[in-house]
Amino acid sequence: MVTTALSKYVISYRDGVPRDDLREASAPGRVTLLGEHTDYNSGLALAVATPQRTTVVARLGNPGTVEVASAACGVASCEIEAATGPGFAVLAASLARAVGVRGVHLDVDSDLPVGAGLSSSAAYAVAVALALGVDGDPVAVAEACQRAEHAAGSD
Repeated sequence: MVTTALSKYVISYRDGVPRDDLREASAPGRVTLLGEHTDYNSGLALAVATPQRTTVVARLGNPGTVEVASAACGVASCEIEAATGPGFAVLAASLARAVGVRGVHLDVDSDLPVGAGLSSSAAYAVAVALALGVDGDPVAVAEACQRAEHAAGSD
């Protein structure tokens, strides 16, 4: 994860403790070369990252809410503790709840086409998770994203 200082300086909080000013993270799309639809059935697959990426910048938001602004999906917000609404906002709220983020605004930018089979939703989930501070090895991050996708109904 890369922490950046953009034109605004805001302090975000996690469990009441100040965090970095702004957090930026990105994740690539992917193409499955061999084993399509076997990876989630305990089979093997060979995937490769694409050069296209989804980037998320997280900053302090309204307490108790997740706000997401995306050119591809629009603008949406939902409560962190009782998330309802568009799946992309509910997924972000689930990840925010998992790491104890109290309120966050997410700006999303992506050159991954939605619905083109390049795992744009997985790239979005990973970029959100990393921007919110999900820690751990890549498998732990992927498992956190998988739980969030299940919670959002977008698995």
